Amino acid sequence: MDWGEFVVKVGDESTLPGSHAGFQVATYRGIPVIVDPDTPTSYDASTALGSNVYVLDTRYLELAVAAPTQYIDNRDFFQANAFVLRGLFYTIGELRSLRLDAHAKITDLNA
Repeated sequence: MDWGEFVVKVGDESTLPGSHAGFQVATYRGIPVIVDPDTPTSYDASTALGSNVYVLDTRYLELAVAAPTQYIDNRDFFQANAFVLRGLFYTIGELRSLRLDAHAKITDLNA
């Protein structure tokens, strides 16, 4: 394990390394390792089998946006039956993979 400066790159455009616009992350053989506490745990019936690891090569992933993000709110207090403001962010998009063999999933890792 080592650390490196993570650079986000899309096509020919990329962020600057380090503190300018990127961030420092742990790396394994030059591959950035980003920990996500919301990664699900595999279960068999009621027994936890272990954590999952997802390997994504972001050079071959893209997000196609059909409708940009919009904010919609509802100020109808009688319909909500409360004095509240309810809102949501609405986006129409699709995550596309240009090469499926560039990604991987490792499951059932016991700590």
